[in-house]
Amino acid sequence: MKKRRRVLALLLVAILTFSSFSGIAMAKSETRPANGTTKEQPFWSGTGGSDRFRIPCLVSLNDGTLVAGCDARWTTNMDGGGLDTIVSYSNDGGANWNYTFANYLGDNGNVWNKASTAFIDPAMATDGERVYMIADLYPAGYALNGANYSPVKGKSHDENGNILLADARKWDNAWVGERTNSSKYTYHLEKNTKKDAESAYLIKDADGKTIDGYTVDAYFNIKGEGVDANLFEADSPFQVWPTDYLYLTTSEDGGKTWSEPSILNMRKESEQSLLVGPGRGMVTSTGRIIFTAYEFTGGDKNSAVIYSDDGGKTWTRGQSVSSQSSEAVATEADGKLYMFTRHGGYYVSDNFGETWSPKKETGISYNLNCQLTAVTYPQKIDGKTAILFAAPSNTGSRAAGKIFVGLVQEDGSIKWAYDYSINGSAYYAYSCLTVLPDGTVGLLYENAATELTYKNLDIEDIAKGAAIGDIWCTDGEGKAMADVTMKSNQSKEFTVNGMKDGAEVTVSSDDKGVVEASYADGKLTVTSKDVKGLERAVVTLKSGNASTKIRVTVTDSENYEIVDLRIGDTKTYVDKTGNYADSSLEGLDRNVAEVELKGEDPQTVETQVKAQNATAQAKFDGEKKSLDSCLFTFNKVENKNDTYQISAQAGDDKIYVNHKKAPSKCVCTTTETEILLEQKADGTVALKDLTSGAAGSYLYFWKADNSKLHFDRNSSADANCQLELWKKAGKASEESELPGYEKVTEIAQITNGGQYLIAAESTDGNYYVANPASSAKNYEHVAKVIKEEVEVTPEVAVQLGTDAQFNGEKQKISSCLFTFDKQEDGKYIVSSTTADGQKVYLTPKTAEQANRPLTTTSASINVIDRKNDKVSFKQEGNSGAGGTLYFHRDVNKLYYDRQANPDENCEFELFKLSETAENSDIAGYEKVAFADIKDDGQYLIAAKASDGKYYLLNPAQGAEKYGYVAKVTDEMYKGETTTAKTEITITGKAEGQTSVTIGDTTYYIVVKNDVKEVTLKVGDTYNVPGKIVKEEGDTNSIKKEARDDMPPYSEVTKIEEGTYLFGNGTHIMLNLPSTVAGNPKGLGMLSANFNTGEYRESMWTLKKSGNGYTMQDVNGKYVNISGQNVELKDTAQTLTIGDSKHGGFAVSSDSNYLNNWSGSNNKVAAYASDDNAWSFYKASSGNVITAQAAGEVTLVTEGTTYKITVAEDEKPCEHTFGGWEVTKEPTCIEKGEKTRTCTKCGAVEKEEIPATGKHDVELKNAKEATCTEAGYTGDKVCKVCGTVVEKGEAIEALGHQFGGWTVEKEATETETGLEVRTCKREGCDVKETREIPKLPVAPEEVDKSALEKYYNECLAYYKEADYTADSWKGYQAAIANAKAVLEDEDATEQDVKASITAIKDAAQNLKKVSNVTKPEGNKNEQNKPAKTGDADSAVPFMLGMAGCLGAAVEVIRRRFGK
Repeated sequence: MKKRRRVLALLLVAILTFSSFSGIAMAKSETRPANGTTKEQPFWSGTGGSDRFRIPCLVSLNDGTLVAGCDARWTTNMDGGGLDTIVSYSNDGGANWNYTFANYLGDNGNVWNKASTAFIDPAMATDGERVYMIADLYPAGYALNGANYSPVKGKSHDENGNILLADARKWDNAWVGERTNSSKYTYHLEKNTKKDAESAYLIKDADGKTIDGYTVDAYFNIKGEGVDANLFEADSPFQVWPTDYLYLTTSEDGGKTWSEPSILNMRKESEQSLLVGPGRGMVTSTGRIIFTAYEFTGGDKNSAVIYSDDGGKTWTRGQSVSSQSSEAVATEADGKLYMFTRHGGYYVSDNFGETWSPKKETGISYNLNCQLTAVTYPQKIDGKTAILFAAPSNTGSRAAGKIFVGLVQEDGSIKWAYDYSINGSAYYAYSCLTVLPDGTVGLLYENAATELTYKNLDIEDIAKGAAIGDIWCTDGEGKAMADVTMKSNQSKEFTVNGMKDGAEVTVSSDDKGVVEASYADGKLTVTSKDVKGLERAVVTLKSGNASTKIRVTVTDSENYEIVDLRIGDTKTYVDKTGNYADSSLEGLDRNVAEVELKGEDPQTVETQVKAQNATAQAKFDGEKKSLDSCLFTFNKVENKNDTYQISAQAGDDKIYVNHKKAPSKCVCTTTETEILLEQKADGTVALKDLTSGAAGSYLYFWKADNSKLHFDRNSSADANCQLELWKKAGKASEESELPGYEKVTEIAQITNGGQYLIAAESTDGNYYVANPASSAKNYEHVAKVIKEEVEVTPEVAVQLGTDAQFNGEKQKISSCLFTFDKQEDGKYIVSSTTADGQKVYLTPKTAEQANRPLTTTSASINVIDRKNDKVSFKQEGNSGAGGTLYFHRDVNKLYYDRQANPDENCEFELFKLSETAENSDIAGYEKVAFADIKDDGQYLIAAKASDGKYYLLNPAQGAEKYGYVAKVTDEMYKGETTTAKTEITITGKAEGQTSVTIGDTTYYIVVKNDVKEVTLKVGDTYNVPGKIVKEEGDTNSIKKEARDDMPPYSEVTKIEEGTYLFGNGTHIMLNLPSTVAGNPKGLGMLSANFNTGEYRESMWTLKKSGNGYTMQDVNGKYVNISGQNVELKDTAQTLTIGDSKHGGFAVSSDSNYLNNWSGSNNKVAAYASDDNAWSFYKASSGNVITAQAAGEVTLVTEGTTYKITVAEDEKPCEHTFGGWEVTKEPTCIEKGEKTRTCTKCGAVEKEEIPATGKHDVELKNAKEATCTEAGYTGDKVCKVCGTVVEKGEAIEALGHQFGGWTVEKEATETETGLEVRTCKREGCDVKETREIPKLPVAPEEVDKSALEKYYNECLAYYKEADYTADSWKGYQAAIANAKAVLEDEDATEQDVKASITAIKDAAQNLKKVSNVTKPEGNKNEQNKPAKTGDADSAVPFMLGMAGCLGAAVEVIRRRFGK
């Protein structure tokens, strides 16, 4: 196993000490990056050595400190395999940042490593002073993706909350089968309670015995027995259960250092993972610390919150929400907790996360497959508590970030009142919001797949026009007011809300020459002054710490436009009331603004829609063509509902919609397939490719990302797969989004063989259509729909109708042209296109009805020369109806028919368009003779009726016979008549205010730059991009150096000769060999900060060379590609620079393309395919400012005014300190702190106070003994550190302490009684009972004479010497019993009888001594008591004895009452 030293976080500055150590878990000294600083952004690519960053978290503290964190993903965008947590803090609002690695193990080598540990998805919460951060820690080799293995369900902690461990000392590696065998986890990690112990934790076995030889520190680093590792790493001798662990650390000093970690045991055994909701946690108004967490078991399950009410010492998991959810965020509003979840909806908790309401719909549209963030704004907005909610607003992709402002209503619902676009339609994914003490809003978000951007936003911009503040004004209708427009000398009154009773109020106006304001009795009165033109002022009302503002505009103009500009900004307006190009622009201050006018007079135009091809991805500047060229034919597949083959012609190729087999991000191939159309509720359809294979089945369009705007494929039909179908339509549809086309809203409207556009509307409001193509370039498969107003060429109008009067719609005569496709001499296919795009053919014989001569099936037509400049049309056929086209020229009929052979009613004239036609019967057209018919020529088919008018064959379909006829009118077709208009372009030139009236509108122009305040020390430099147009102040305090190669660097979309950086979005190519050894040879790469980085030595100059460019570095060397090798040489090589199919540019020579080798960002070599999207970056022009001497100077550029202060060199203060003040008391284990302040300069000196080492003891676990249960004297535990100072002892159970007996039931002569006694100990109610015997019955007169007589006889007769000793004992007992009965006054009759019986039995059992001979004729024999016989057995004797004893006992019991 590897050995390495653990880097301790030492305090190196004597005057500054901290109460916590940097939370670096097993920081490998040779790989852990040093702390560092960045400017403007916390995590530029390359910060700390990491190229890639994801998953932002962000908090702001009471003192304004910003603390940001995220995953340092090193070289991967995966969610596992060697990720760490980087944290950066800023004390100046985001201008400068200081970063450190808060969670770092180092077992990954600072690169993606599938077998290493991963800290992922950090979340932060703060109470304004302390920062709490939780991240998910995965053991080596485990993660949801990006690692070797997925996490496993099972038990990770024992019943005491200790981490379970398995003995891995004999395993081959950390991923053997035993790793997921729960029976192997017989060890656990237990906190060491021993004071000043070397090991923070002890490893114990199942019997509680400590495993010797190892120490485990507070960061879970394990040492001993040749091991130097971390318990979560692969080479630890003891392994944790393979799942995620919630890893909590805290910072007491604004993110500089981080505490020892705690592992929170919140996951259930049945769960694969329980992950923290990344981004933002919170501390509620009750002090409860809250983070969201969600279960992942085979997929996203449900969200909950985990919370702590004791400062993070103990944690509880609340109830999960009811519906599927994932990453979530919670925020407090009006005493309730609102949880917003990925997958949609929100939930409300009345008990701060313990339970949740059912799911509620948000009512706004955003991406449901991305993390989101929310925070409650600390002031009211429009008088309501406001929640700021940020997410990608593009429902189909992670793009178009927005902040939505939700106002919490009285019933707890949310009304979304405002939204703010963060970054247009660009990429936007995970994010985190915070609110700074000054009320500005901080946002950290993913602006690219592995890049983060910090922005500081004003709430006035987010909630544009809202009333912001805990007091607010409403008008007479109760509407909150923040912007008011007034006429001169006008007063308006507003109600002031939110005021506290008796509160003092002050009112002010920042320009009393414009408005004055006063307050009385809850009302604010605003009065405007006499104003010429337009003026603006701000009224501020304050009460205590609360305030509100009303922005007042006063003008005497009826029609006006306020134009706010920065220097160099341009805005364009269109006035459609007239052509004012000759306006004198009177009153315009041309020093402040420049106005350019471009006018147009009315004209007759026609709006045409066209398709414009792309020349690169999202770059639609190619050929403009008919939109009809993008129509696809839909052929129904038999016996399959809503299934079609969709085809079109692309040059010589017939292509099919087959996006599953098409090249990546393309639509069509030459291979046919079947497409299932799925109807969506909004009238759109999803196109599902039924081709087999793993690729996504649904046609997808990148609607919301303006950098893509191409088709793709997706596995599910999300919002970007909902496409529109459009068909050709007549004039009636010209009001639609696509004039001349009609949207198909139901699949049932699709006709077999019909032609349709496959269209998508993007979030920029434009339509894009699938473009028939067979190439492998994705941008060639899409065209942009554009509208052009084309001036109408005068053209004769034809009129349609439903009867012979022809009083219907008028249209251009050119719409009646038919194309003659020559088959052989005299035979043509005659076709045209209907107004709705249906191709129709002249087929008089095969048409279903004679008066409807056009069908959708082609046929060869004999065009017959009638020798009089007229022709006839005949469709041949063996049988059936006549095949010659016929027209009824009677003015009462005027419709088509057919007959077998031609006559004069079958004669037609042909006309073609002609610019030279004169005196023609049809203006603009000339008659064509039979001999002049051309192949593919277009002609009108005309018949002159009896009224002398011409009637044309009109392309049509349907049952209306007059629909096939169009009457030639004497009128010209009129298009749309546009009004005169003026395009007004206004450009800011200098700060100031001016106005100009154009037409009926006055434009009030206010030019005001953004202001950036900069403080420099002598010798510091600062970049000021752009042209400096004005300088004010002490210009000698700085030196300016003009440069054209300074940051920021902007990506270009078009290549021309010039000097550029060359890179891939995160890295640039260097003019040095790659540090990566081995073939192929290549050039190095460097992570780049395109905003502030200096890369003058890495610029490349492009010069045109033939059909390509040469690429030269600053040393005069040229990029040369030879096979896979890329080197710098003295000889120039012409490189081909074109559009990459992946977007951006491709650079190649002989089909070998510059390639980011292995995607590792450390070598540019070459490869035989276009696999990368490269970018060229143009440097900015501007000035580098060097501070020379103390002073203040203002530099005005186009857009920004820089107020630069060069501070005087500060001389060291000879401090005079006051007395020490303890700012933090020391405890038994934590150091304290005391400070003293210099009375001259205010400098603060800090000094640590050593930990006392004395525990503040309290008694815990004490338990009093009871009668039946043992007690415990209690442990003496330190209240501060939790150390058990002295263990308690067990107390034996006390046993019961009964009181006296109490009679509950008296005994009688026939029933027993009952008496009770109760335990006297407090809390014990045990009772004991016993029976009271029956009372004795009053004795009767008993006759004892028989017994007495028998007793005396026996005494006289039986002599002891005559009998054996054993038998005599029984007899003696019976005699004794008889005596007792005789003497017992209470003896009963039964006792007497029993005593006589006992004597008799005992006498019978007497055994004579064998050698005694009884004398004959003994005089006493006759007096012998009567007996029943002798007995030789011992049993009768024993029974006799028992009987005697029993009788004696009963007599005694009755006598003594016991």
